[in-house]
Amino acid sequence: MFGGADANYVTPNERWIWNGESWSAHVSDISPPGRVGTAMAYDSARDRLIVFGGSEPSFSVPTRDLWEWDGTRWEERGAAGPRARMEHAMAYDSIREQTILVGGLGYGATSFDYLDETWLWDGTKWRLHQPASLAETIPARSRSGLAFDPVRGETVLFGGSNGFGLSNETWLFDGARWRRVTTTQAPSGRFAPAMAWDPTSRRVILFGGLSGTTMADAWAWDGTSWTPLPGGPPARFSGAMSSDFERGGVVLYGGADSTPSARDTWWWDGTAWHDETRVYVPDLAFAGVATDLARDVIVAFGGRIGSPTIDTTREYVRGSWYERPLATRPAPRQLQQMVYMPSIGKIVMWAGTTANGTPVNDGTWAWDGTAWQRLALAANTPTRVEVASTFDAERREIVMFGGRASALVPHTDETWVFDGATWTQRTPATLPPARGSASLGYDPIRRRVVMTAGQIPGDFAFDLWTWDGTNWTEHPQPTRPTARVDGSLIWSSYRKRLVFAGGEDSASAVADDVWELDDTTWSRVNATAPPRVRNAMTATTGGIMRISASGVTGTMWRLRWESDAADEVCSSEIDLDGDTLVGCADPDCDNRCASCGDGSCSLVEDCHLCPMDCGVCAERCGDATCDPSESAASCPGDC
Repeated sequence: MFGGADANYVTPNERWIWNGESWSAHVSDISPPGRVGTAMAYDSARDRLIVFGGSEPSFSVPTRDLWEWDGTRWEERGAAGPRARMEHAMAYDSIREQTILVGGLGYGATSFDYLDETWLWDGTKWRLHQPASLAETIPARSRSGLAFDPVRGETVLFGGSNGFGLSNETWLFDGARWRRVTTTQAPSGRFAPAMAWDPTSRRVILFGGLSGTTMADAWAWDGTSWTPLPGGPPARFSGAMSSDFERGGVVLYGGADSTPSARDTWWWDGTAWHDETRVYVPDLAFAGVATDLARDVIVAFGGRIGSPTIDTTREYVRGSWYERPLATRPAPRQLQQMVYMPSIGKIVMWAGTTANGTPVNDGTWAWDGTAWQRLALAANTPTRVEVASTFDAERREIVMFGGRASALVPHTDETWVFDGATWTQRTPATLPPARGSASLGYDPIRRRVVMTAGQIPGDFAFDLWTWDGTNWTEHPQPTRPTARVDGSLIWSSYRKRLVFAGGEDSASAVADDVWELDDTTWSRVNATAPPRVRNAMTATTGGIMRISASGVTGTMWRLRWESDAADEVCSSEIDLDGDTLVGCADPDCDNRCASCGDGSCSLVEDCHLCPMDCGVCAERCGDATCDPSESAASCPGDC
């Protein structure tokens, strides 16, 4: 996104990028001056963003400069073409590989005038489209909605203003001529609606605009007719809308209503609107949390809101939390165990307590992404509270240690494993001290389970034990975190080490330190603003996430490995930030040393560049990729 004015009518020259979760600002040394009333389109054939025209915030001096962003830098193109204008519309025709510019408000000798021109930019030169007749000429107008339909191969224009009235006309451009179409129903006349192509429903989406009052209606164009859609976002005009080819649907940002500008972000998923202004994090106090790594979805169940425990299932998908309404679900609970088992492709949940601490004993449950199922097991699930568990990938089983049957009995030193069908108690020759609320994690390099911390008889501990599938082994630690309970121990695929964070000490102080374990050596991580939370840390393909609760809503944190100093020269052996790590061994180079096929989808890889690591892209008409199921007939815009 580029251009526009804020609430104080300031026109920054920043580029803003939406990654499906949040916006980030990017400023370049060379860039177009800030402006309002501009238009932008993405040239998928040349991989360029095109920006043309606009005005100062006073709306007094239109410009005619043309800029292109190639992903690295801005370049001003000095091609002769359209006269200076603002409030025009632009869209990219992926079939004919040209950017279309329509109408706008130009400045004549003494006043502004509304323009009826159509200009075509092919990446090298502008060409003025010459209508064959008056019937193929769009009346002069500004602030129309414009979007390209890659299925029907037509650019769709709706609405606009000529200074005397508002249009509710629909025009289609096939690259050679404009034609007006009439429909049995259509949006009312308006100017400044937001329009974009929806690759999920394969329709053009229109939202809002101004028609005496600010509009809040949504419509879809399927090539022949307009259909009203469910509402969602508040009324607005001059909002920015774009296709979302990763998730499908469209993203809507900002606009104006009764106040100078709005700052909300909405996502239309093809059937409904979702408010993504702030990533809503539900209150997950004492909930069970695990990541379904096959789907890269965080799943949370239960927890406590106020005094009662709940039986709600929530999923964090591509930046937003969704509640899953289910007819069959486990009993309400808190402080339960949830572990993803890749061997069966499901999240396994068991144990937990009610709000008053009574253990929940309703067996072992599995979540497959659609439904909960109580597993039919040969033996009963061990009833435990304050237990710790993790998945042992080498032996393809969950390992559980310690805990107790209720708050009225001592902690145990029992080791249990679950292979997806049966719970089995192991009887190793060497046992760690009995404990509760310990931290377990799995080290895939050394192929062993690691346990630390917890409450042992009469004290809090921070000893270090490893499990090889047969026996427990203790390891001395000259340097280690302070003793505590309820910490989280998660494997970092970037650092290739176990990361420990949070926990509570014997004085009930919640720790805010972060540590990492390399084999049996602890070192403290200089994390910025570490979260002072516990009980909800999980690994995703995007890194380690922590989720906190704060009474009504929560917050989410992602642990990133960065340096405040300059990045490493990743192809050399030069240490620029003084951390003794060089080249691709330095975490600063994670984004530059991606290796397709290493099993990790890095920040510089995606489904197009490396489907082996990131999965196969969802097929979306309009994403400039001719997918296997697409053809020139089904999606000419791609094929």
